[in-house]
Amino acid sequence: MLDHETVNKLRYMKLTGIAEALKEQHDDDAYQEMGFRDRFALLVDREFCKRQHGRLQRLINGAKFENPTACVEDIRYDDDRKLDRSFILELASCSYIRHARNVVIVGPTGAGNYANREIMQSCGRSSFEIPDNPSEDFA
Repeated sequence: MLDHETVNKLRYMKLTGIAEALKEQHDDDAYQEMGFRDRFALLVDREFCKRQHGRLQRLINGAKFENPTACVEDIRYDDDRKLDRSFILELASCSYIRHARNVVIVGPTGAGNYANREIMQSCGRSSFEIPDNPSEDFA
């Protein structure tokens, strides 16, 4: 039987990922065959992933993107757009931030804002802080 006192303590300590995974392990007999270390590693992984996801969501929501679901992977590289896929992916890797470099996007009106949103989201996924209003800071 799952000790409700333990689950309540986990939730009180804000370890909800572990609490959810522990309940899942309790309800599924397949986990009973696993050793303590393996099961514990799964609990810690769940908590870690839940916290990383929450942090990313807070960064994206705090940046107030026009389209919070936009991402570099969804960019269309049609011939008429004349986009260099390798260059866009290099920007998305955020290596320019690690090397303290600036990026200037030149093109038709609005092209920079669109690319900026996509790149800022990839930076957030790479654990970089996203400014509160990136379109103003980088326009």
